[in-house]
This record gives sequence, structure tokens and C-alpha cells, in this order.
Amino acid sequence: MILPSGGLPAFCSLEDVALEQAIYQAYHRFLKDYCAPYPDRLTSIVLVSGRDVPASVAEMRRCSDEPWPVGILPVCPPARWRSMIPIGSRSGRPRRSVT
Repeated sequence: MILPSGGLPAFCSLEDVALEQAIYQAYHRFLKDYCAPYPDRLTSIVLVSGRDVPASVAEMRRCSDEPWPVGILPVCPPARWRSMIPIGSRSGRPRRSVT
């Protein structure tokens, strides 16, 4: 499985969401060509933007006909991480369980 480097998902911090989508699409075209010689051995994941859901769904559908994708990685900018913090955590950090 080919996993994206840490730099590729960093494009989620771009102000231009269309540019972010275009970079992910270009990366997916690269993966299609790179994985083509060994479709049973080379796989990867589809990167999709959490900031443009309709375009991300369209990209997932486009890639679904290809043999290389085996998963989806939604990428969201750090500003949206706050919405993923569990409710009840006043400090802004997830609660630790006490054992």
C-alpha cells in the first residue's frame, strides 16, 4: 500500500479549496498510472477534502472504477479539528480515562 507523505495532506490549509481538490485529483491520476503495472500489488487511498463534500464525492466516484483505491482519507484543516473534540472537554483537550 502506498500512503501519501505528510506533505500532501498539508494542502488542506490552502485558502483555495478548488486548488486543493485539483492537487488531490492530480495525485490520483499519478497513482492510477503508477499502480497500473501491478494492480494486484500496488494500492493506495483516495484523499478527499472535508471542505468541499460534493466535489469529494464526485472524486470518490471517479476513482471507484479504478483498481488501486482501497480506502478513503478525508483531510480537514486544523481549524476544523476543534469540532472533533469530545463534548465536555472544557480545556479543549480530550478527556483522559481514569483506570
